[in-house]
Amino acid sequence: MSDNSILKAALATGVALAALSCAAAAKSQPPKKVSPEQILYYFQGGTDGGQANSNLVADQSGNLYGTTKYGGDVNCSFAPRTPRKPPPVGCGTLFKVASDGTETVLHAFGSYNGDGVWPIGYLSADSAGNLYGMANEFGTIFKVTPDGTESVLYSSNGSLVPSSSLLPDSQGNLYGASQGGAKDGDCGADGCGYIFRLAPNGTLTTVYTFTGPDGALPSGALAMDSSGNVYGTTMDGGAHGWGTVFELTPSGTESVLYSFDVGSQPQSGVTIDAQGNLYGVTASGGTNNDGSVFKVTPGGTGTILYSFLGRPDGNEPLGTPVVDASGNVYGTTYFGGAYNFGTAFKVAPNGTETVLFNFKKRYGDDLTSGVVLDQSGNVYGTTMFGGNQSGKGNGVVFKLTE
Repeated sequence: MSDNSILKAALATGVALAALSCAAAAKSQPPKKVSPEQILYYFQGGTDGGQANSNLVADQSGNLYGTTKYGGDVNCSFAPRTPRKPPPVGCGTLFKVASDGTETVLHAFGSYNGDGVWPIGYLSADSAGNLYGMANEFGTIFKVTPDGTESVLYSSNGSLVPSSSLLPDSQGNLYGASQGGAKDGDCGADGCGYIFRLAPNGTLTTVYTFTGPDGALPSGALAMDSSGNVYGTTMDGGAHGWGTVFELTPSGTESVLYSFDVGSQPQSGVTIDAQGNLYGVTASGGTNNDGSVFKVTPGGTGTILYSFLGRPDGNEPLGTPVVDASGNVYGTTYFGGAYNFGTAFKVAPNGTETVLFNFKKRYGDDLTSGVVLDQSGNVYGTTMFGGNQSGKGNGVVFKLTE
């Protein structure tokens, strides 16, 4: 057995032991009481947008930015490839919600020939406040300035299959991930996916192509350290075939920091703290197969901070979590909680979990994205559905106060 294989086996064993320890702690420490929720904005599903599907980006003035899957330009009727039912109107928006709840649509997608359609829900920003993301149809990469001016930086006509956030570096390059489009390795005709770099002049370069043992199907938020190394997750591949946490140097050298064990399949990417530790979630796996919150150190030591219990505290976390300066991890679950419509949670460094809010339809449901924190510790996020008395709303932007 190679040194690398021994290391991976040791890491897998360590995570399994950590999972058992966290599960025992969770059973003896029931979730704390629910905190109040404030709905900052209810989406109507028309020109204002519908089905908020993205993480939020906050600026220094307290404004929140995100995307909706539908709504916006109601004349945009681009049909999905295999619709199960007539799609909602519009092809998506990039929106701004002020601290007082005022919503502004900065851009309605599909508004001109060659524009993107259906933003995938991972939004990022540079130091100047420019917003970046990708849209599904045509495989487009877009930029929206703070005043709402949108430009398509790259259009692949479908060869790019967007699956991550876009990560700007200090030279103005953007890093991102694509699933498929690079036919190599053990992943069949569509390939295992790749990491790309888009230069300021619009030239797109494949930085690294996954082959299976090193990871497959990169997905979720990417993170970058001060040296320009890029970190992320793959849904499949690795030593056990259940996904990886990877590191990619600026020169294109890839390392598997951690390989997940049976059932995990991370799909939400990672967030990084000041010490270089990486945090993320798995939608399944963990002690109860209801998902987990994990931490991977710069040296590749993996720990399950918390294994979800299912209905009591949430299950199937899908959004990228965030971590505060004290090491507390915040995120959402798609199901579970008091009403089985998902939860917002906090996991302390010692593995203690607190349910911050139990969602139900009138307050928003279908939480597919993570959360963002302000300087006062308030938690903000979006839901794709819910948000009115009948529970049939088009999603909300919410604020939670502990």
